[in-house]
Amino acid sequence: MSLDWQQFELGVLRPTEARLSDTCELDCPEVSILLVGETIWHESDRLRALGQYPRDLLDVFGPGLGISSFERSTWNWLYPLYRSFAAQLGHGDRSVQYEELAWNLALNVIACRLRYYVSRHKLPDLADGVVARAEYWFKVYNASGVESRKAKYVRDAVAIPWVAEKRS
Repeated sequence: MSLDWQQFELGVLRPTEARLSDTCELDCPEVSILLVGETIWHESDRLRALGQYPRDLLDVFGPGLGISSFERSTWNWLYPLYRSFAAQLGHGDRSVQYEELAWNLALNVIACRLRYYVSRHKLPDLADGVVARAEYWFKVYNASGVESRKAKYVRDAVAIPWVAEKRS
């Protein structure tokens, strides 16, 4: 099953980033929207996979879950920060489990944005373009050490059918 990018961008990505910015005072400049959108597009195999592909028949979801391909250890590490924003986002006191990433698209956007938010590295400048965002993704989000993944990120990112005017 795949998702439609235009519906995702206009119905999930941009509204969720706007809500983070408006209600949580988490800065979400256009470069953040592009970075999170590109990350999710890339990690989900262009919105065709709701999680990483299985490594074997017993590993249903692969190491990462959801369209952001979030790993459990990263979720556990970021969960206290998420909880600090939860009430402001209207999520109340409800405990959100890792498994919710399998179906909650907005939670994937939030988790991905928080992963970049906690990085000690400054977001790349919008004017630096997709190659700088690929480098940033590789350093902060992927960290696999497999250099060829940056080039695939760039190929994926330039293929995104953005609806809203993309500025770089």
